[in-house]
Amino acid sequence: MRTFHFPWMAALLAMMPALWGGAAELGDGFSGPAEWVTLVVHSPVMDELKMSDAQRREAQRISESFRESLRQHYREIPGASREDRVKRDALDAASRSRANQQIAAGLQPGQLVRLKQISWQIMGAESLLEPEVCKALQLTPGVQERLAAARRQNEAEHREMLEKMQHIRFTPEGCVNSRPRTRRAPRTG
Repeated sequence: MRTFHFPWMAALLAMMPALWGGAAELGDGFSGPAEWVTLVVHSPVMDELKMSDAQRREAQRISESFRESLRQHYREIPGASREDRVKRDALDAASRSRANQQIAAGLQPGQLVRLKQISWQIMGAESLLEPEVCKALQLTPGVQERLAAARRQNEAEHREMLEKMQHIRFTPEGCVNSRPRTRRAPRTG
């Protein structure tokens, strides 16, 4: 007996951001749309979690502190070399982890469970790589490995495409001139 049918689950999870009413549009350049530090300061999420005024203020403080730490990382390590990006990513991950711990500490257990669920809904199929989701869906190790391999392949293809696009420069004039011109039929009457 199969415990998981990927196409069905992928389609369902792909629809989740739309079902949550636009929360997938939340990413602000500092964090992704499904990250707790983004979600917890979004008014509909605060309402859904029934956060108190004190919890809302604390969430805002944590969010601002997190964003300031990322700005500081970019000031301290402004380079674009691979080494610099690796250093910055490590600092960012530590800041993100610290913010998540603070958020978890400020929420009631039921609120934290719901925040995780909202995050997974927005993550869509990516949530299938989360250990708690794998356990809940009873994904076999084989299915988990296939999902992880598909993710690695997708990331590699994405990086390759970005590297190819890196040297292409689009200008408004080039975009206009590259489109085929069509003639409109003359208006009658």
